[in-house]
Amino acid sequence: MKNARSSKAKACAVAGFAWCAIGQAFAATPPDVKLTFIEINDLHANLIGHKDLVRKPDGTTAVAMRGGMARIKTIIDGARSTNPNTVVMNVGDTFHGGVEAFYSLGNAVAGPLNALGIDVGVAGNWDYYFTPGITRARYGRIVGLEDDVVEATLPGFDNPVPIKRPNFPNLGANVKDMTDPFMPKDFFAPTHMITRQGVKIGFIGFTSDIVEQMHPLLAEGMDFAYGLEEHKNLIIQHARALRRQGADIVVLMSELGIHKDIALSKRLAAMQSAGELEAGLLDAVFSAHTHELTEKPVAVSEDGSPLYAPVVEAGNDGQLGRLDVTMRYKGETTTRLGLRRAVTEQHWTPAATQWQILEVGESVPEDPTVKQLVDAERAPFLVPNPKLHALPFVMQSLNQPIDTVVTHIEPGSIVHQDALLSGVIHRNHSNESTFNNVFTQMLLDLSHDPELAIPDAKVSISPAFRMGATIPEARYLMENGVVATGALTLEDVYRFFPMYYGVVTAQTTGADLKRRVEDSLKHTYSSDAFNHGTGWATAWGGVKQTLDLGRGDPREDGQLSRLLSLRYDSGEEVRDDEVVTVIGCRRLPIDYVGTVCGQPGFANEQTVKRAGGVLPISMIDLFVDTLKRGYKLKTSKTSVEDLSRFAMFPSTPFIQPLEGTGGYVQPAPTEDPCGYLKWKCQPDQPL
Repeated sequence: MKNARSSKAKACAVAGFAWCAIGQAFAATPPDVKLTFIEINDLHANLIGHKDLVRKPDGTTAVAMRGGMARIKTIIDGARSTNPNTVVMNVGDTFHGGVEAFYSLGNAVAGPLNALGIDVGVAGNWDYYFTPGITRARYGRIVGLEDDVVEATLPGFDNPVPIKRPNFPNLGANVKDMTDPFMPKDFFAPTHMITRQGVKIGFIGFTSDIVEQMHPLLAEGMDFAYGLEEHKNLIIQHARALRRQGADIVVLMSELGIHKDIALSKRLAAMQSAGELEAGLLDAVFSAHTHELTEKPVAVSEDGSPLYAPVVEAGNDGQLGRLDVTMRYKGETTTRLGLRRAVTEQHWTPAATQWQILEVGESVPEDPTVKQLVDAERAPFLVPNPKLHALPFVMQSLNQPIDTVVTHIEPGSIVHQDALLSGVIHRNHSNESTFNNVFTQMLLDLSHDPELAIPDAKVSISPAFRMGATIPEARYLMENGVVATGALTLEDVYRFFPMYYGVVTAQTTGADLKRRVEDSLKHTYSSDAFNHGTGWATAWGGVKQTLDLGRGDPREDGQLSRLLSLRYDSGEEVRDDEVVTVIGCRRLPIDYVGTVCGQPGFANEQTVKRAGGVLPISMIDLFVDTLKRGYKLKTSKTSVEDLSRFAMFPSTPFIQPLEGTGGYVQPAPTEDPCGYLKWKCQPDQPL
């Protein structure tokens, strides 16, 4: 056998192959190898610890201090000290989300991030926010680049702007940069391989698939995979390629969100059951984007069928996910003949796994090096007058320290229909958060303000962001025993409004308003995850929705299904034929005419100006100025009533139901109407 094997090796070399696989077995069995995967997901530029609304094991809630990059570093180093075979992944939104990122184009995040020791990552949808040019400068694979800073050209600026880059590879098998005529598929590498103690780990990366839904211009020149089938085929293609390259374990890092990842794993399992797909291509899926926290891996669908690979998500920056995998020697090796020497690789297979959530809590000590980096990045924001201007449009400025207290939330002023969510301003609900209730009421009140001289609105609109600050009202007892003061700071405001936009009024019909509410519900609760949109359900102030979430999707666009009735707060029904004035947000200066909070098709829009001025007022300035004039944030209303009483957070661990709310399922589109020519998404809609 030895001679036969030697002869085969010589034949391969003579044939001129770069490598040649030869199966063989070792007499001695190597011991098991333990791998540790650490998942950071949805950092959202949180440099320091912050308050967070958390669900306790008994289903109750608490406000706890969580997060902080210096504490994340301590946990990572602790894992590496006990297991050198640790791999750290950063999945999802990273460079956008806080005031430091807002005024630095994300650069303030880079130094602390690059000190964490991350091995591989995936960009999130918000990482595309700063313009396509900055996205390409930050993430594009630039041959020969040795520095961690490149320069990007911004519209209207003569001099290029420095952009700091991550010091670890970021993957994106589901996007092509069509502005590169030579290598359009190579904007992000689709896969990556890491070896730990002889075990080869293959990574597939999916970046966001909803960038063009945020705004077509953010995805200009980029062609994203679309729908379940395209993403499923990419998993199969790249998993097979990694296995051919010798990967012993293959994992997917996905910014699609846990709902789509479950749908993909379920589809792969169905293919395997039908004999259309071999077993064992994919071993685990690390999700991001949806901010869900899986105490246990999701391994079985709600219908009882097993998934092809388990799916996990670690909430947000307040937690890390840890997956320990025991790799066992299969009794096989492969000899690969390179140009210089033969390399013998042992083959391994996963034998056992253990998933756990690691809280980034106050008891975790801060790493001094990362803390120093964080403090240096935050210092310019804490001086008496920072004198900072936000690029790329220079229409928002910071002239106060970010620890300035803007208002206090009074005791008993924040009431939610679920008592476990009362007492705290937050966004942690998929269709009725306390922040959305207080903010949409503020917008309605401002529309009646004679100083602003704008049309009275009957309905207000707020975007469906998953991110934001957590503000307990005064006298609220937090997890650590501290009694909250109710303070809301300028830094908190930038958490609620992480992008620059102005305020706009516009008009639509009652029938169209109902259609928009129904459409938002489908994009949040459809049991076809690829119907889901950019966040949770849009907030509508001034009205009460009566729903039956169990009815499912409308059978045709324009019909109503989950929405049973829509009434003004006065109790009056919204008539189909009436003209309704709304107030909401507009992304200045890039939104198309007739767009309110990302939704096109409104009429008679008016941009809200500064009192007595001609320039538009930003939502941040309007919010802050209103609070400083003495306006009090409070709510006791029920804006959404679900007659099906579908279980919602915190009675269930998940904020957005993992497989929808059932009922009829409208199949999601399978073809991208835009391609990489994003202007096609908005025909006849001039800027």
